[in-house]
Amino acid sequence: MKTVAFIFISPLLGFVLGSFFMLTISWIYFRTPPSKVDRRFRRL
Repeated sequence: MKTVAFIFISPLLGFVLGSFFMLTISWIYFRTPPSKVDRRFRRL
C-alpha cells in the first residue's frame, strides 16, 4: 500500500516543487534584461 501511495504522491510533489522553483526564479528575474539573464544561466 505504501508503494502505491508514493506512485501518486511523487509526481504530484515533483510538479508542485518544480512549479514553486520556476515561479521563484521568474519572480527574482522579473525586471532583469533578457541578455543579463541569458548570460547568468549560460554560466550555470
